[in-house]
Amino acid sequence: MEQQKGSSLKNPNILRVSNQLQVIRALQRKPQSCSDMARSLSLSNVALMNITEELAREGFIVPHVPVSQSKVKGRKPLLYTLNVDVGVFCAIDFSGRDLQVALSDMNNAIVARGFVPNILYIDDHALAKVKDVIDELLSRPETKRRKLLGISISTPGEFDRETGNFIYAPRISNCETMNFKTYFEGIYKVNTYLYNDVNLGLVGEREFGCIPKEAKHVYFVFMDYVAGSSLLLDGKIYEGAHGYAGEPSSYAPIDSFSSSQYSGRFFTLNDIYWDLHEQANKHPEDPFYASEPFRFSEVASRFKAGDPVVVKAVEKSAKINAIQLLSVTNLLDLEYVCLEGKMLEFGPRYRELICRYYRQYDANRNTAQILFSSCGHDANLLGAIYQASNMYFLDEFVKLAGKRTNAKDNGIKDFFGKNI
Repeated sequence: MEQQKGSSLKNPNILRVSNQLQVIRALQRKPQSCSDMARSLSLSNVALMNITEELAREGFIVPHVPVSQSKVKGRKPLLYTLNVDVGVFCAIDFSGRDLQVALSDMNNAIVARGFVPNILYIDDHALAKVKDVIDELLSRPETKRRKLLGISISTPGEFDRETGNFIYAPRISNCETMNFKTYFEGIYKVNTYLYNDVNLGLVGEREFGCIPKEAKHVYFVFMDYVAGSSLLLDGKIYEGAHGYAGEPSSYAPIDSFSSSQYSGRFFTLNDIYWDLHEQANKHPEDPFYASEPFRFSEVASRFKAGDPVVVKAVEKSAKINAIQLLSVTNLLDLEYVCLEGKMLEFGPRYRELICRYYRQYDANRNTAQILFSSCGHDANLLGAIYQASNMYFLDEFVKLAGKRTNAKDNGIKDFFGKNI
């Protein structure tokens, strides 16, 4: 979680929570000593010792003895690690055709995983199947001794960030009445947080994938049958005025101009299929003549084999998408562009096309680097895992601040909010 900047960090409670979160992040990477963390986090030894003593007293962290030091004589540095026996977090990804569920420990490591296959529209029956998967994962030997601490959900569509009510979500049946947050909180009695899927994809790729952790300005793009994107600006996810920043343009096809307009949007797999349909139906000898729907495996095979009809459609996609990437990169002066989605399964040749046209069309000579996802379809789920632990620790540290100050409302949650 990225906290806000400014004078509020002078508030001792907010500063203490900020430092506690940094300590947790440091220990999620590896066991460390107080002196090592004090040095890397630019905190005094006294401040670091106060934090670790409190976290140890509350059971969040425990001493750690490496195997290599177990037989070493003499005084050894005291290392701390997170107490994985406290419990597990649940991450759910509703964005794909297969609904993914994972349980993770305090270190953000996946300890159990399952999925609900082949769900096109998410309804009450699909939610019940997800619940069954969660229950089964919680009953496994590697997780049954640990309680569920919180749930984080990656979902497509637009929703109210306060209530969790959906505003627009084509894959959600009964969009007006279905609420993931109230459903899972009602069953498991733990805090449940809902986030935009592409935003969590960016978080997952930054924390566990190819985006450097020090990156501050990133454009993350999901290229699939549909397209979506998200933005990291000044080190913080940019959500916009209503929480929907990153949605590519969509035009009502009310005339020939708007129906053929690609400005501000991406050329998706659906667009490629439509282009192939148009081209193949002009040539009765083409294998795709009067053939619908197309299978991606067949299209990808013909592209890799150099079929001129498919190559033409895919190259058109690469050109249009490269121009869209450049438009956003030049507008915002970004460091990195990261691409993810099924479009990348066209292989190295498609990636080369994107990079080539990106450089050829760039008149601004920007230096933003194009990255290709190393997390793949797991990016959203990994982002949800990361955020589940963030929100749990924030909730717990707010309670600790209340104990220290005997104040019911210390303003900490308002300062950090529910943003990523």
